[in-house]
Parts: sequence; structure tokens; C-alpha cells
Amino acid sequence: MSTINLGRFTVTEANYRRARDAANKKPAEGRTKESVLASLRQMKPGWAIHSNAEAASWGAGVRNLEICADILGRMAEDPDALVHYKALILDLEAIVPAVEQWVSENPDYSLEFNFQLEHNGTLRAAAIVRTLLGGETRGEWILPASQGTWAEMISDKLNALAQGRTQDAQGNSSWQI
Repeated sequence: MSTINLGRFTVTEANYRRARDAANKKPAEGRTKESVLASLRQMKPGWAIHSNAEAASWGAGVRNLEICADILGRMAEDPDALVHYKALILDLEAIVPAVEQWVSENPDYSLEFNFQLEHNGTLRAAAIVRTLLGGETRGEWILPASQGTWAEMISDKLNALAQGRTQDAQGNSSWQI
């Protein structure tokens, strides 16, 4: 699988081409934050994608993305930014199988997983893990420059969470991050 470096992110060449082709289909003039958001929702069916300016909360499951309104504005105004961030968003799908596998292997826990594309272009992954007894653990991660892909990092983090599970004297499980 060949990749393309987009500054602080590396994306697959296939998703970069797909993003570029999608961006070239519609003229840049008249593009708005709302039209970009609608385009992303259409491009990623099954994902809960919203702007941080909307009053929305995380959805259940692992396909959640919150995008800063500033980033949506950049995407609306700059075709290169549109391609850059669309390619990044397309690449997020590679993470889902590892997260879904973890969910299926840990039925005693519920997981809410969210990506946040922040105003400075940083992509953050966040997880909320809840036990059946109401305990909750939160984790947030940013992909370090030394890390290969998001899929590798998230898989490593979820494995670390699974290994960090402990039980107290009453048999209740808890997590250590």
C-alpha cells in the first residue's frame, strides 16, 4: 500500500486520489461550510459527522467525527485543504475494523469512539469506555509523528486498554489507561 505525506499526516494514495477526484467534481465557487459538511456525510455513509458548531453529542459506536467549523471553512475556500482533509477522513475507515474487533472481544464494556478534527488541523481520537456497572474511563490520543498510521496506533492503544483491565475483590472490572 503506497502512502502520501500530507504534512503531519500520512494517507493512502488511493484515498488521496479519491479525495482529489471528489473535490474536482464540484466547482470551488459557491462552496460553503454546510455544503462541505453535507458532502462529507454523503461520502461517509454510516458515520455521524458534525461540526463542533452544532449542538450534537457523540453517537453510539465507533464511526463518529466532529470537525471544527474553522476547518470546514478552510475546506470550503481552499481546494488543496479540501483534498487534504477529505483524504484524511477517508483514511479513518481503516481504523474501524480494529475498533469493532475490540468491541466484539470485550462484550462487558461499551465503547464510544470519536474523532475530532480541531481548528489547528490536529486530529484527535477519543474513547469513552463504560462498564456494565456504570464505571467510565476516557482516553484521548493524537497521532505522534513517529507513528505509522492511525490504525496501528489505535489498535495498540485498545490492546493496552484490554491488558490494563483489572478486577477488584468483588470481581468488578476496571480499566487503567
